[in-house]
Amino acid sequence: MKDERNNYNIANADGTSQRYDNEGKVSFDNDSTEYIRERVEQTEFSEISDTFDDSKALSEEGKEGNAIEADASSVSSASSVASASGSIGGGLGALAGVVAASVAAAVVVVAVFLSTLAINLSLVMADMHSLTFGVSITGADEKDFEEPIYAILTGENVHMEQEVTQDTVLLTFEDLEPGKEYRLKVKNASKVFAEVTAFTSTKLAEKGEIFSAINGKEVTVFVRDVALKSTEFYTVIVKDANGKVVFSKDGIDSPAQYTFIIDEPKDLYFYLNVGGKTYALSQSLLPDYDFANPVWAWSEDFTGATATLADKKGGEDLILTATVTRKTTDATCEKNGSIVYIAKVTYGDKTFSDKQSTVIESLGHDYEGTFDATGQGTYTCSHCGDTYTD
Repeated sequence: MKDERNNYNIANADGTSQRYDNEGKVSFDNDSTEYIRERVEQTEFSEISDTFDDSKALSEEGKEGNAIEADASSVSSASSVASASGSIGGGLGALAGVVAASVAAAVVVVAVFLSTLAINLSLVMADMHSLTFGVSITGADEKDFEEPIYAILTGENVHMEQEVTQDTVLLTFEDLEPGKEYRLKVKNASKVFAEVTAFTSTKLAEKGEIFSAINGKEVTVFVRDVALKSTEFYTVIVKDANGKVVFSKDGIDSPAQYTFIIDEPKDLYFYLNVGGKTYALSQSLLPDYDFANPVWAWSEDFTGATATLADKKGGEDLILTATVTRKTTDATCEKNGSIVYIAKVTYGDKTFSDKQSTVIESLGHDYEGTFDATGQGTYTCSHCGDTYTD
């Protein structure tokens, strides 16, 4: 009969009592009015494991249903789940196992190294041309230094770097300008550990005087006029050009003299420290003469000459007296002659020379004539003997 309702309580327009055809969009998998399951086609789906704890309890229909029920939009309420058949219930139980297994697989414990490294900086010494910082490292682990850590000093036209290791306790930066501000930063590629600002001294603060002398390998240090409190002492520190300490001595006497031997002549820098601060400086530098560019000075008559070699380290110039020799080329009647003065000086294994010259003007012919009986004259140069007749 037309409009008769079928067992799904759906009216059939053609009057035939049969299942309603939903053009494939919605399907019904049982004839019970108590439970209706929709299967919605999806283009994308979260991939889950198809391994279940109780594979026998899950039919192919149950697997298909569980895949759909994994979508929250397909499970509308707890009452729907409670009304499912035993087969469906078994499928849901297996689905719960899948979800639990998926969650357990997603929870991955990753061991992460948590650094406790801390670095502190403090200014230990500041003078006109150097800064020294104390480095305090706590909570250090070898892994902290797998990524290099650097101490970077910056300032006007200055960028200096030193690597910081687990054993670093002092950082010294030299060749700085007096009265300038500098910024020290300790960092690696991902983190800044410490920063500090420091200033070099504008002038040398004197609390005594220090002098030095080098005679070959023997070095002598003189200390005088040191003003100390009753509990203070001074320290004489001598370093080479690489910053290595070659001599150190504590004392309270002033004046005082200390002598020591070095392995070979070298540049040395002398510090007079009191309480960790530098109060006087001295340096004894081996000269670095500019042998490539001697400056010559000649006397007016070129009979004497000196060669001056500048010290590239700023020390006194070296003035050497040369030996002068001369070489003369006589002038002729038609050509100029010359006097070449050659100055030569030797210093160590190096020899330097220079020359100056003066011109001797050509003499020109000086002819004197004699005449024969016919009056023809013969002319002869008194200088060179050249003759001609006229």
